[in-house]
Amino acid sequence: MRTLILIAALLAPTLLAPPPAAAQTTTLPRCTVRTEPMNFRPYSALDQAPNTTTSQIEVTCDAPDRVSLVRISLSPGRSGRHHDRTMTRGGSSLHYNVHTDPGHRRIAGDGSNGTVAPIRLHRGPGRATFRLYGVILPRQRIRDGEYDDTLRVTIEF
Repeated sequence: MRTLILIAALLAPTLLAPPPAAAQTTTLPRCTVRTEPMNFRPYSALDQAPNTTTSQIEVTCDAPDRVSLVRISLSPGRSGRHHDRTMTRGGSSLHYNVHTDPGHRRIAGDGSNGTVAPIRLHRGPGRATFRLYGVILPRQRIRDGEYDDTLRVTIEF
């Protein structure tokens, strides 16, 4: 009799438990990211016009029957400020910025403090392309040499 009570006690939680919830599986797309470096032409403090360039980020996913949003965020770079990015060479700084529009009105960032983190609708397999516009304002007094900055790109899909 003791054995039957033990077995009944072990089975009771199973018999009284609600049925398990139906599981639904979702296959996340595999995505690859390709970035182009943002290279400016040689800068001269004597130039009257801004020094501009373009670059792009491509996100290619293999989700055949899925509609999803792809969002990119850009870090502020070494300056720590989206609104005043700087390329550096030693102790010298060259101010520049990255925009999401050719008119240089919307600063590419993470969506905070007035910056824009662009979003594209992605349908099925294919590519979402994000064009970026770089600008160095004219008449900055700097030392000769190569200046650089590194921006981290975060992709959400």
